[in-house]
Amino acid sequence: MSRGTADIMRRALQFCSQRLLQKHASVPAVAFSALSYVKCQHVITSKTKLYLNYRCFSDVGTYSKEVESVKPAVITNVPKPNSPFMEELASCTSPSDVLDLTCRIPPTFLQLSHCLSQIWSSTKKMSEEQRRMELRLMWEHAEWDRLLQRAVGGVSYLPNTHLVFALLALVNLGVGPKTRVVQTYLRAAQERINEFDDKNLSILSACLENLEEGTNVKALKQGIRILVEERLPRINNVVHLQTLMRLVGKDAPLKLKQKLESKALSLSDQFTLPNAQHMVSTMATLGFTSKPLLSICSHKISEHLSGVPFNRLLTVLVSCRELRYRDLQLLEAVSEYSATTIQVWNNKQLLLLLSSLEALSFHPSALLDSFSDRVQSDPGALTLRDLLCLLRVSSALNYQNHRLFLCLSSALELYLQKMSPVQLLRAQHSLSLMGHFPQTLLYSLLHESTMTQLRAQGECACHTFVLFNLSSCLISCLIKRKQDANYEMAVLCVTPSAFCFGTSHPRGPLALKLRHLRIMGYLPLVPEQEFASLSEERRVQFLRELIFPNEQKI
Repeated sequence: MSRGTADIMRRALQFCSQRLLQKHASVPAVAFSALSYVKCQHVITSKTKLYLNYRCFSDVGTYSKEVESVKPAVITNVPKPNSPFMEELASCTSPSDVLDLTCRIPPTFLQLSHCLSQIWSSTKKMSEEQRRMELRLMWEHAEWDRLLQRAVGGVSYLPNTHLVFALLALVNLGVGPKTRVVQTYLRAAQERINEFDDKNLSILSACLENLEEGTNVKALKQGIRILVEERLPRINNVVHLQTLMRLVGKDAPLKLKQKLESKALSLSDQFTLPNAQHMVSTMATLGFTSKPLLSICSHKISEHLSGVPFNRLLTVLVSCRELRYRDLQLLEAVSEYSATTIQVWNNKQLLLLLSSLEALSFHPSALLDSFSDRVQSDPGALTLRDLLCLLRVSSALNYQNHRLFLCLSSALELYLQKMSPVQLLRAQHSLSLMGHFPQTLLYSLLHESTMTQLRAQGECACHTFVLFNLSSCLISCLIKRKQDANYEMAVLCVTPSAFCFGTSHPRGPLALKLRHLRIMGYLPLVPEQEFASLSEERRVQFLRELIFPNEQKI
């Protein structure tokens, strides 16, 4: 056979293949078992039979089998945007609508990826309850399994963008990571990863974020790390960069993290408010604290707090805690803003904010004052869980408000019959830190049955708190004042975390120590970190001013 004749026959086969796929938009049903499935790669026709070239996947490996020696044709049937199928697909408002459409009009391979994306996008607009119901109906729909089977068969014909969007839809719809369809798409992505552009890598990264670790997932993540480092100089989209940063992960080399930091700083002038919010949580996912980058994000957020949704604000605060980063301007802005807009927040939101700020050792005076007034005006609006949370936060921050604690004590008494012994102990512990000992709660706590249950749960361990240290400077200071030999001074060696961030306001445990010391006749407080920073001569003067405040300074 001459070369010209062979070329004409090859073109004829391609033409027949395309005509067949246009007429029969989906591959004939193929048997799927628990151990293997058939992935159709090419379909041609003759007068007598269909010829298939397929690949079988099993739990032990992959092997190819050719029924007839025919080269696959190139499929070019890209769905037209204005085709009847695509127009109907765009009007579908639920997964069931899409599946009903595929029953009536079998989609082509490329249209299948649009179907999966449309199913996912339709559920994003629903409420949580409606989404659960619609997804349940989707899984029960007879067409869903057939759609997934055709998706497996058509993966080879999908362009890269269609491939990653279809995989993203599958993952978001809850299709299991160990299912054949997801594993097939992961393998296809692994084979093509070097061909992916930045957008495709970004979408793939979003897919892998929510997938449990497996052989294919690990290989893809490692491949993306290599590609990220190679392509980093030409990435100029903040969102793509952030997605890739999240995928790199905490176990990435420090050198790569520093390169990502430098790239992010070079794009910082492009940061929008959502970019700034997302960058903070991205760095928490990356496990890398970049103070310059966090400072830029914190200032942008603090200046535009009115445009930050509650969930994102909470995520920012939690991420700051994970990164051990605190920005006084941001924390003060959050406290002031939430205090002035307290009417639009519910109790649960306010308590979550207070808990997050307390975790950062920050004393949000404005928010605590506003919320305290709200609680005292309607204490019955708080649940038992709310009361315990507010008690814990207020005592941990050493929030001095006698009326609030009286109000909380009275409210707790209404829940005595519902409180477990552990809850009762924790509530009294918080009150005790602030010097409050309500008789009703104490009587219930010290009741024999309550104490027996607590002992059985090991909740009655005692701890000692007070540490004293007399320095040589203190002694030299007091030697000059023999007539004042009755003065006693306690030097507390505490870490900066014993104080609320940015202030000398003691936190709950330290406040308890100070009260005990004053009762025993000691004169506290000497902040150790401030004392250590002074020169020897200045330390003596510093102590003299504390002990003899009325004496004229020398």
